Amino acid sequence: MSRMIDLGPNNIFQLVSDPSEKMKIIYDVIKGQQEVIVRVAEQKDDIVHVLAPRLVQGSSLLCVPTDDNFNFKSGELILQFQTNAQKYISNVPFHRDGEFVSLSMEKKLFRVQRREFFRLRLPAGFRGTIQIPELFGAPFNQSFHVVDLSGGGCKVELPPLDLDMKPGTTFKGILRLPGRPDFPVICTVKHQSKQPHRPDGRWLGLEFFYQSEPEKNRMAATVMDLYRELFARL
Repeated sequence: MSRMIDLGPNNIFQLVSDPSEKMKIIYDVIKGQQEVIVRVAEQKDDIVHVLAPRLVQGSSLLCVPTDDNFNFKSGELILQFQTNAQKYISNVPFHRDGEFVSLSMEKKLFRVQRREFFRLRLPAGFRGTIQIPELFGAPFNQSFHVVDLSGGGCKVELPPLDLDMKPGTTFKGILRLPGRPDFPVICTVKHQSKQPHRPDGRWLGLEFFYQSEPEKNRMAATVMDLYRELFARL
């Protein structure tokens, strides 16, 4: 499977590559009596379940469900937990083993970086756009393809049009992401660059301006939801 998320140094997910560090993290979860949060990967809803880790058996973490609603027998879980002031996430196979839920920890474990804005590079087939109804005081009704996205702004692919989109240009648009409500945005052009493999192609770096804190929080939540969705495809 091709990688859906760029795992470079600026990405929110940082791979825990040292096996001994990974095992120490898992043992720290048990030692600190930390609960873990899981979502069943194949479920379309966003219902979370809480598991209480009890012991390590080989490469598996054995947990006890904290409620009666976790009635799944096997499959894959998106696992999230926090220990030693760090957050972690992994996509792990599981199966019921008597009273325990056995999580196979052989899969990759990622540390979640803590920064306000992370730039998520979207897969080529992801059809996110910013629609611009009006530009420079005149009807425009064009859509720009979103290349990457963060809570603070995005990069868009500029169509081969004669547009004077200089840094400082401000406009209103509608951010449209598959399966999500439209998000009105106020954008300012921060920079413009050429696409290396398209002589007539340009990219625009846009910054979002929010009129309220709830708007800002909603965008941050939308980006994190996208991270979870694309993380499941790693």
